[in-house]
Amino acid sequence: MTLKYISGGVTARTPGNHVFDFLDSQTQVRAQSSAYFTRKDDVWEPTSWSEYANLIDAAAKSLIALGLQKSDAVCILGFNRLEWVTMDLAAMKAGGMSAGIYQTCAPEEIAYILNHSEAPFIVCENAGYADTVIQAIETCPSLKRIIIMDGSHSHPLAITWDEFIAKGDSVPSEQVRERVDAIKDADIGGLIYTSGTTGPPKAVALSHGAIYSICDNANNFLGLMEGDRLLSYLPLSHIAEKALTIYGPLAGKQAIYFARSMEMLPQDLTEVRPTIFFGVPRVWEKLQAGVSLKFAQAEGKKAKTLQDAMQVGKAYFTHARSGTKPPLGLRLKYKLFHTLVYSKVQAAIGLDKLRAGFTGAAAISKDTPLFFNGIGIQVANVYGLSENGGGATADLPHYPVRLGSVGKPVKNFEIRIAQDDEIEMKGSSLFSCYMKDPDATAQALDDGWFKTGDMGYLDDDGYLFITGRKKDLIITSGGKNITPSNLETEMMSLPFVEHAVAVGDGFHFLSALITLDVTACQQGLAREGDYETLAASAAVRDAIRSGLDAINEGHARVSNIREFRILPNPLSIEAGYLTPTLKVKRAKIISDHQSILDDIYGKK
Repeated sequence: MTLKYISGGVTARTPGNHVFDFLDSQTQVRAQSSAYFTRKDDVWEPTSWSEYANLIDAAAKSLIALGLQKSDAVCILGFNRLEWVTMDLAAMKAGGMSAGIYQTCAPEEIAYILNHSEAPFIVCENAGYADTVIQAIETCPSLKRIIIMDGSHSHPLAITWDEFIAKGDSVPSEQVRERVDAIKDADIGGLIYTSGTTGPPKAVALSHGAIYSICDNANNFLGLMEGDRLLSYLPLSHIAEKALTIYGPLAGKQAIYFARSMEMLPQDLTEVRPTIFFGVPRVWEKLQAGVSLKFAQAEGKKAKTLQDAMQVGKAYFTHARSGTKPPLGLRLKYKLFHTLVYSKVQAAIGLDKLRAGFTGAAAISKDTPLFFNGIGIQVANVYGLSENGGGATADLPHYPVRLGSVGKPVKNFEIRIAQDDEIEMKGSSLFSCYMKDPDATAQALDDGWFKTGDMGYLDDDGYLFITGRKKDLIITSGGKNITPSNLETEMMSLPFVEHAVAVGDGFHFLSALITLDVTACQQGLAREGDYETLAASAAVRDAIRSGLDAINEGHARVSNIREFRILPNPLSIEAGYLTPTLKVKRAKIISDHQSILDDIYGKK
């Protein structure tokens, strides 16, 4: 039994279609148009659709020459680049499937994926990643070859990219065509190993039929046009980046620019000036923090101008969100401030050509979209998981953005809310199963409906709101159920807080474990020192306490954060406290800092 249901509309597709139909179309219609750009020697060098298709064919031939069999997996480890996306599609074209591995994975985690997928081949970006693989190679009996995208390695299983491509010279094109013709809708084309916050990753199996739908759906709500530019920088092992960088372009008109690294992202943004930009909440929050610090340094008339511009921007987008036309006076002020402020601030962070900015993969504080409204940018939401191909709902261009929601279902998706408030969905890009885990598959799928594990509700206009994760529910000793995600998002919007975890399961009040944003503390509070020094500062603690008090005023007492502690070290992917997409691993943080909780709650 469900409480509410909504559909994004269903468009029938012809069974038997696959992504290579899209690729063939691109090579016929847009053969000389740029598909990808790579920065080399201070220049962004293009790769045309014709060149890209030829690379995919060459790599597919080489995989066949090396002995790839139908349904074999090819693992890929490295940062976003042309060889990564080429190998992803080449594995599918040769009758196999791809499986990305996060760059931050330890040798034992890499070994787990290699053994679980039984991959005979792994493609590594460079010798450094190959070294990590080699540390686990004795425990991976299926592994036959290590292919190095950039550089070489002396290990006997390793070959360079050029050596790999040369392997396919003797394979006729007809062999590749035969394998493509043999592809069925239900055949698995890709494995997404989830970067889950608990336990070993599950292998989300996406069929060729689902991937075909992702190609279409990824562009559906963006309204993509010739000349659109996207920057690829999030891990390609994650479904969101895979949909935007690999699958979506096959059915679109956009060009993809490969960022040089996460560290170079600010500079790459200012060079590429993307027209469409997807950022996880922490990316948007980092951009916000940088602009906020610049604004805080302004004085006198300039400070007043910036303050007025922020107020006008927020007021203008209030009308955009409600679907009403701003009054003439507000429109004129907005146009003036666009010239004086918005265009300059946007250019400084590389978003002055932005047509659409999106966020997803985790909850974002309401304050962050409002802040970007204040500099003339609308940040819309996308909601999806690996299991549904990355996008089931979105702030669609023909509907007003509703603050706090994740939009409405996209085409070919249906959403319903179960009696326990769990969000369930059905759609054309839904996964087939968790590979080699029938029990987990049976728990997640019910007559074609995927149980997301997320809790939420649909409002009267069909907008979906996320309230938290079922498994993260806090039940206090008084029996009150509290979803921590919204509280944590609010805490992380405080200017001096980097990450926050709400705690209180089984106790009579809530507390928080917090890490600091060192730069914000140094500049915003005029404090010198490293993380440890700032964590011991009374001024820092007082500022955070003040922020928590303000948050508490907006919540019932049972949801108030009554105590907090600053953790001794920041959270990081390397320490195992963040996923590769920067989601907080709550359970591990709580478990590893039990002594701090004992101090808060008086347990000895």
